[in-house]
Amino acid sequence: WRWGGVCDRAVPFRRGLVEGRRDYPISKYNLGLGLPDRGAADHEAGRAARQRQEGASWIVRAADGGFGDAEAKAVTLYLDGVGVAADPVEAEKWALIYHGNGTRFALGLPDIDPAVRDRLDATLDDNQLAEAQARADSWAANRQ
Repeated sequence: WRWGGVCDRAVPFRRGLVEGRRDYPISKYNLGLGLPDRGAADHEAGRAARQRQEGASWIVRAADGGFGDAEAKAVTLYLDGVGVAADPVEAEKWALIYHGNGTRFALGLPDIDPAVRDRLDATLDDNQLAEAQARADSWAANRQ
C-alpha cells in the first residue's frame, strides 16, 4: 500500500497519533509504511535510509502490539533487511506469530505469501527453525 503523494501531510498526522501514546498499533503500522515512501522521494541517501529505519521500527512496534498486518510485514522486513538488519530467524519468528494470530483466523486472512514462505524454507536450517520457534514461543504481545 502506498500513500501516493500524501506522505508530507499523512506522516505528521500519524506521528501525532502515535508519539506518546500506547494504544494505536494501526497508526504505528501506517506511519511505518509511509516513512519509506516519503524517504523514496528524498534524493539524499542518508535521509532516505533513516526514513526506512524509522518506518521499520514503527512496523515492528505495531507487530509487538499484536497487529497482524504488521506481524506479516515484519516477516519481509527481516527477510530482506529493509530498515533492519537482515535476520531470517527473526523473519521466521514473525511468520510463526502471524500464523497463530487469532485475529487473522477470525477475519479469514491468509497466511504469509507462499513465495515468502518458500524463501524462508530455503534459507533456514533445522537449528535456525528451532531458534525461531523458541523466539516465537517466548514472545508476548506488548499492548503499549
